[in-house]
Amino acid sequence: MEKIGSPKLLKRRKAWFQVSNRVQSKFDYGINLKSISVIEDAKQPENLNHYRPTHTGVQLLEKLAMFDTSACYMLQAAYGTGKSMHAALAVHMVENSSKESKALIKNTAKKVSVIDHEFGSLITRRFRSKKKGLALILDGQVNDIGNAIFDSVIQSYERLGLGRAAGGLKRRKSRSFDDALELLTEIEEGRQELKIDRVFVVWDEFGRHLESLVQTGQTDSLHEIQKLAEFCARRKKCPCFLQTRS
Repeated sequence: MEKIGSPKLLKRRKAWFQVSNRVQSKFDYGINLKSISVIEDAKQPENLNHYRPTHTGVQLLEKLAMFDTSACYMLQAAYGTGKSMHAALAVHMVENSSKESKALIKNTAKKVSVIDHEFGSLITRRFRSKKKGLALILDGQVNDIGNAIFDSVIQSYERLGLGRAAGGLKRRKSRSFDDALELLTEIEEGRQELKIDRVFVVWDEFGRHLESLVQTGQTDSLHEIQKLAEFCARRKKCPCFLQTRS
């Protein structure tokens, strides 16, 4: 048995670290995070550069980001299977706004093309185009769904550089749930002026919200969730995709 600190063991460790660094520099373009936050990483696309596509993951990403019809889905999978990662990537593909986001999308397209060349080409056309969408992110337990929708629209406007539209929403005093649905209707009607082609609504850690409703007995909030899902699924002029994940 080699003693700790022996020249031979130290040489072996040094060689291992050299290999490790070469592998990391070849495959990892950003920080390799173990946990992804959809709402935080919407502002930090570089945190998603370590994405490694799989056949199942590519199918999920295409459904989340490249929808052309309205729909609602609840995504359930074990912890660590990439639910938040794919939702976060979809946010950037939908918004397609900043240089950092476009760099991420371009990088992702190259990786995806190895598994699905057609979808990879579709992603490439997206980041090369001027098409943009809104990505509304709700996270975990939400005490006021209407207010959360307003905040998520403002945040997406700001990421898209629509400062005037964001400022107008900030001045609105009434933010009830019905006001939020009316806002989403206004967005659909004004899609050409806003220059958006789709609306992606993602509710991350949705299970925590359901748990809180069960504990507190807030049945009214359950009704609002149902109304939101029905509203999104019925949009015709501007596709709206609602995805919750627990």
